[in-house]
Amino acid sequence: PDPVKPPDRVIEEEDDEEFFEVVEDSPQIIGGLKSIQERLEYPQLAIRAGIEGPVVIYAYVDKTGKVVKAEVAQGIGGGCDEEAMKQVLAAQFIPGKQRGRPVPTKVAVRLRFTLTTR
Repeated sequence: PDPVKPPDRVIEEEDDEEFFEVVEDSPQIIGGLKSIQERLEYPQLAIRAGIEGPVVIYAYVDKTGKVVKAEVAQGIGGGCDEEAMKQVLAAQFIPGKQRGRPVPTKVAVRLRFTLTTR
């Protein structure tokens, strides 16, 4: 029997899409940062521990404006990082543009957790 002949050319799966960090027109959150900030639910653990401060999330926005992945760039713990990431992943963006064309873009989103005294 003939040995199995390897294909003439190997088709490699595409690596993760490259995300621009600097573009002519940065992605914009539909509804503004305020729309995400208003949806944040302060984690009970963070409230009990008195944790407050900024959380910075890197959002990877595709050409359509959808957040395809997110990661914590700066966190404060107490469940705040996870809540911020959840809300950023749910956000919709106007995509970033380079030379007038939508491009996948990595953008930092800064959310603030602040305890209010009543």
